[in-house]
Amino acid sequence: MKRPPLFEAFAVTAIAVALIAAVVLISPAVPFVAENTASFVAIVLIYLPLFVIRWRRREYRDFGLTTRGALRGAAYVIPLALATLPPYSVGFHIWQEEVFTARADFSLSNYLRWPRHIEGPPVQFDATHAHVWVSRGDLSIQVPKLVRANVTIAGTTVVRSGTALENGADVIIPARAREHAVTLDAKRIKRFSVRFLEGETTLDKSRIRIGPTGNTPDAPDVQVARDLGWLINLFLAQFLLVALSEEIFFRGYLQTRLDEAFPPRRTFLGATVGWGLLATSALFALTHVVSHGTPVVLAVFFPSLAFGWLRAKTGSIIAPIIFHGLCNIWVQLLSVHYIPR
Repeated sequence: MKRPPLFEAFAVTAIAVALIAAVVLISPAVPFVAENTASFVAIVLIYLPLFVIRWRRREYRDFGLTTRGALRGAAYVIPLALATLPPYSVGFHIWQEEVFTARADFSLSNYLRWPRHIEGPPVQFDATHAHVWVSRGDLSIQVPKLVRANVTIAGTTVVRSGTALENGADVIIPARAREHAVTLDAKRIKRFSVRFLEGETTLDKSRIRIGPTGNTPDAPDVQVARDLGWLINLFLAQFLLVALSEEIFFRGYLQTRLDEAFPPRRTFLGATVGWGLLATSALFALTHVVSHGTPVVLAVFFPSLAFGWLRAKTGSIIAPIIFHGLCNIWVQLLSVHYIPR
């Protein structure tokens, strides 16, 4: 039985949202899922619509999954970025300072970041293990009972008591009768090393946990440095994982099916658009609420309109992928300059 496009579009979207919600719900309990949440979401958004398209015996190019006209489509991205990103940056600054009460600190050194595996508090604490993590600009070290820690820093830091430490200084965390934690201001630390000692014996690395998923370090001496490596991961992840998967699903599959249900009749800046563009953007925003767990991300409705316009204008998802990835990267590059108060 042939299903109308509207029924199919909402059914496929409901399945995708349910699968994404399942991934988000089980991720806290399953470290492997927590480490690869974005990958699991991308798998859903890529392979579910591709399966439905093939099952319907439709051509992929009917859904914008084609490189035809890619260069012409990419040319639209430059003027669109020049027109939208500067005013967005001003709004982002106001939003950060007024809503999140963050403090702006513009510096090229902000692009030096900690490795991803150490960012974020542990999902599960174990009092018999040492824990080291960086979160919201702070370096936190939790020490088991009867264990002390020697911390060597490069750069400058400020201990919460207000004591300033200069480059190369050591922080001694004494052993106590129970586990305890020390937090250091890590915004100006370039690198650090930590050695845990039980008596005069170096704590075995199997009793040390790093970051949110509790990875074991390569050596008993935990050594971590900030670098630019995250930028490579950022570009690859945003273009190949996030933008690619979301554009295949939303602008490729979903907008096409909704345009078939509600044929577009309005022309805007040379592109024929209609209710399909608005409905796709609304579902795009609601899906982000499910995956991110906050209504703040409903704001993605607005850039989604631009992604959808590019899809309608060019007949391909290549331009939306490029602009989508560029927007996400721009947000990340701006975010590093704002420090929570």
